[in-house]
Amino acid sequence: MIDPDLSLADRIADLVAAEALDAPRTRAADRAMVTAFEEALVHPFETTVTFSGGITQRCWTVPRSDGAYRVVYLPRAGYFSLCAESDFGPLCVAGVIALGLCPRPRGIFSQKKRLTEER
Repeated sequence: MIDPDLSLADRIADLVAAEALDAPRTRAADRAMVTAFEEALVHPFETTVTFSGGITQRCWTVPRSDGAYRVVYLPRAGYFSLCAESDFGPLCVAGVIALGLCPRPRGIFSQKKRLTEER
């Protein structure tokens, strides 16, 4: 259970740590992905994200950007989302079918888990 006396940033950091601990690590590729993610972690900081239709929302950056993408946490929705970097700031791409992602509650690694289990 996450301590209710923590700041929002600290709660998100604890949630991310729990997700990483629960991530699949059976294959070398799984371990490499989790390790790379953990090495990119930063203390969560506020980020304004733009969604379809120009809607913006306060989110929290979790790992540092790789220059093209970043993962953010949406506290109002309770899930993580993938964003593309742009000249206008992060753009949510969670609904892009080509990426195989959709904007519904899930953890950072759950899409990977589901795809691995289907094989």
